[in-house]
Amino acid sequence: MTDYKTVLEKASAEYVEKRSRFIASVCPVQTEAEALAFLETVRSAHREASHHVYAYACRENHIARFSDDGEPAGTAGMPVMHVLQSKGLVDVCVVVTRYFGGTKLGAGGLVRAYSKSAADGIEKAGECMQIRSSVFAVHMDYSLLGRMQYVIAEENFITLDIQYGEEVVLTLCTACARGAFLKEKLYDAAGGRITFEQLDDIYYAKKTEAV
Repeated sequence: MTDYKTVLEKASAEYVEKRSRFIASVCPVQTEAEALAFLETVRSAHREASHHVYAYACRENHIARFSDDGEPAGTAGMPVMHVLQSKGLVDVCVVVTRYFGGTKLGAGGLVRAYSKSAADGIEKAGECMQIRSSVFAVHMDYSLLGRMQYVIAEENFITLDIQYGEEVVLTLCTACARGAFLKEKLYDAAGGRITFEQLDDIYYAKKTEAV
């Protein structure tokens, strides 16, 4: 499995153009079923809306789908999908709900409105890299803790947990490609006086700057 880019959390953003309200609802998802369930939740919350345009992309089976939901073909769903694709986002669903304000926007106006609304919603949700990471439990004497924490900070290893008992147990993670480096770096710094227990790999979210 490889690293991938997605959104951090659920969020919504509202944009108004010529009295039409565009509400972007964004949600991280892992399957098409989760995306469709989120779509239904948004529809239920906005039953009086004119349109529920959506786009979602899932790593599972490389699924990517969108819908104009009654807007002129190519003016709504595809622009939202283009925002996802241009940002390289997967495992995400974006639903842009429109309350019609009485003035038609034209094809170009719709494309701009749906694109902006989707981008605003994603900005609110935050973008992140989900990095495939190796997790280790590192057992050590209390006298080594300060030295280990210095190396951990210096090398940008991630501390997930600290347990204090007869010894200190740090639960650490780093990108899988750096797993061997983590073990070597800490082992050398401790003069060999630590032990490692490799745990299951996980995905660790690292926030990125929106582009």
